[in-house]
Amino acid sequence: MKKRTLITVMIVVIMSLAIGCNNTSNNVVPAEVITMEAKELKTRDYLKALSVQIGSRVAGTADEKRAFEYCVEQFSNMGYTVKGDGFTYEVDGAVYSSQNAEIIKKGNSGKQIIIGAHYDSVKRGTGADDNASGVAVVLEVAKQMKEVETPYTLVFVLFGAEEDGLQGSTHYVSQMTPEDLENTLVMVNLDSLIAGDFAYVYGNDGDDGMYRDWLLEKAHELKLDLITQVKNTVDLPPGTTGDWSDHVPFKSKGIPYVYFESTNWNLGAQDGYTQVDMEYGVNGEIWHTDHDTVEYIDSQFPNRVDERLGTFTHVLSSFLENQF
Repeated sequence: MKKRTLITVMIVVIMSLAIGCNNTSNNVVPAEVITMEAKELKTRDYLKALSVQIGSRVAGTADEKRAFEYCVEQFSNMGYTVKGDGFTYEVDGAVYSSQNAEIIKKGNSGKQIIIGAHYDSVKRGTGADDNASGVAVVLEVAKQMKEVETPYTLVFVLFGAEEDGLQGSTHYVSQMTPEDLENTLVMVNLDSLIAGDFAYVYGNDGDDGMYRDWLLEKAHELKLDLITQVKNTVDLPPGTTGDWSDHVPFKSKGIPYVYFESTNWNLGAQDGYTQVDMEYGVNGEIWHTDHDTVEYIDSQFPNRVDERLGTFTHVLSSFLENQF
């Protein structure tokens, strides 16, 4: 595995920013093209099933369990064997139950890539952006990879109870054996993909950031509008993000991560939380508000949902087919 220097990382970061900030450039596929391609996928169907038909999926509730059962059904319909893993956790003295869903697609190597997203949401809104969008892309990519020969084994995991303190991903990592940890090349996390102004990918600082760099280069090659963060007010190195989603338990065990998200690091406090201009949502935030619905995002940002779903699906599929 060839390691990158910090200079290379910064070149890629600067290049990707230029790509992402110029939506009219000849180097970027027009949004309407990605949108048209996305409509041929099932991502919007998955998104609406979770956020419209089920609605908000608060951790530990019957609706979270309904979402879990829906995801299990979709994986099963693809021909996968699904492993459900229930767990309990405590918050403020109360005990709750949740569950993870896992499928394994064998590759040509014992080395594995873990691809994960949380399916629970907060009570406000219907959790379309956070995080039915991430689940939709995981389901679509799992479907696409079913009959594809891949260099590595692919482990797709949908986590419960992320909003209660990363409970599902923390439980999952606690069950990994030393051999599992050793054999995991990278964990790919998808969280809140459709509302923000820009499509981002983050990764580790230093040499382990090679997976992020590869994705930025591939996006440039495919003419997809994908960038990373280059400035912030919370002292994060360029190309990285904070410890606030399901990549964190894996990172704590030394597993490199890749994290896909849609937001706008140039707005508000420049900490990654402000997704859009302050006139939208609640002071520029869609997630965790009543505005986190497909209807609101579609009405305020036409074609954004399908463009984002198509972009992340396309680049992630290419990533999983690559030999590192």
